[in-house]
Amino acid sequence: MDGQSSVLAQLPPGELFGLAAFATARPSSYEAQALRASTLWVFGPEAYALLMDEVPAFARWLMAEFARRFDGNLQLLQAARHRSALERVGTVLQAAAHAQGDAAKTPDGALRLAITQAQIAEQAGLSRQTVSAVLAQLEQAGKVRRGYGALWWWPKG
Repeated sequence: MDGQSSVLAQLPPGELFGLAAFATARPSSYEAQALRASTLWVFGPEAYALLMDEVPAFARWLMAEFARRFDGNLQLLQAARHRSALERVGTVLQAAAHAQGDAAKTPDGALRLAITQAQIAEQAGLSRQTVSAVLAQLEQAGKVRRGYGALWWWPKG
């Protein structure tokens, strides 16, 4: 909010933070900010070696997790540099939908996203006014319904 940080990802509970540092055994140069009281579990080199050597599906899961996370990060970076405001907002909505998972789905096919226009603006690298105009355009097309602190999005609609 103060221009001192960038959002690369919002992790839902149960996901690993510091995954790159964990796998490479190198310190990371980024930080996490907890938005509510959180429990942090620390996995050291011994635990990592045990998982890699003794849990058959762990290495496959780890590679899939890297691909999923870094694809999203690369899309956000690409959106910030080369895409229109509409495409940038769409990328942020896709990331929010992914972070919230199945809990975001409503019976009518919409995804309820607990995200504010200010958060969308910050993550998309746009002004709040531009995001408001893009959401108005999407709302007029029947793809979004805005609400206080949330919006409903029909990604395929």
